[in-house]
Amino acid sequence: MHRAGRPRRSSRTARPSRLRPGEASFHVNLGAALRKTGDIDGALTELRQATRLAPQDALALTYLELLLSEKKAYDEAHEALEKATRLDPKLAAAWTELGRMELRRKQPAALLTPWRGRAC
Repeated sequence: MHRAGRPRRSSRTARPSRLRPGEASFHVNLGAALRKTGDIDGALTELRQATRLAPQDALALTYLELLLSEKKAYDEAHEALEKATRLDPKLAAAWTELGRMELRRKQPAALLTPWRGRAC
């Protein structure tokens, strides 16, 4: 039944979401949105900010690598992936991208090195 006065708000619209530019996740999400619009440079700026705010965030480093690879900054992209796999050895996306990176660099044997002596 419709009530007079203000429309009833659902729980999704009851409170506006608050933007938190001081949090890494804000910059990761903004970077992803910018990438979708084709603004690779803007996305790269946001992902770099995310990794500055949260240097231990393996997923942010993996996203950063994707953008660096698009810009053909392969050495920096490789560094980001190496760090991501050290921080979170179970992050499949980082290992997948590292495999692609090593194939691109024509060094697939390098993928075996991190696994030696590591228990996942």
